[in-house]
Amino acid sequence: MALDVALLCSDGSSYTRNSSHGHYRCISPAAHSAVRWSSCPLAVGAAFASRPGNSWTHGAVHFWAPTFKWGISIANIADFAKPPEKISYPQQVAVACTGVVWSRYSMVITPKNWNLFSVNVAMAGTGLYQLSRKIRQDYFSDEKDTAPSLEG
Repeated sequence: MALDVALLCSDGSSYTRNSSHGHYRCISPAAHSAVRWSSCPLAVGAAFASRPGNSWTHGAVHFWAPTFKWGISIANIADFAKPPEKISYPQQVAVACTGVVWSRYSMVITPKNWNLFSVNVAMAGTGLYQLSRKIRQDYFSDEKDTAPSLEG
């Protein structure tokens, strides 16, 4: 597979190098008015990413991002042993909302990312469970904290 690398020259023209042949050719800016080339080192990655057939450029999510996201769900499961008083509303709302939103997104992209879907369902589930524990403790608990009386 040939990889075209483009660099922006000082006169505004682009030089491309075809890696399979090693030839350089000059391309005027008018010839590539729809394409913006960069002189940064990312031009190599941009040239590769723009080639058809690279599935990671078409909405796919990298394998490691959802895999490491399992750590959040596992930590939330470990927090099930925490007393409800130590649960944070903002944190658990963020975990639950992230899980719901990204679960939907993982089913919209092509190809479907089942690892992303499953980790976000777990995040939504653990976040909602933690929120239910906190709400039950704060609003529906029959135990009232009362100060001990000094009457004897």
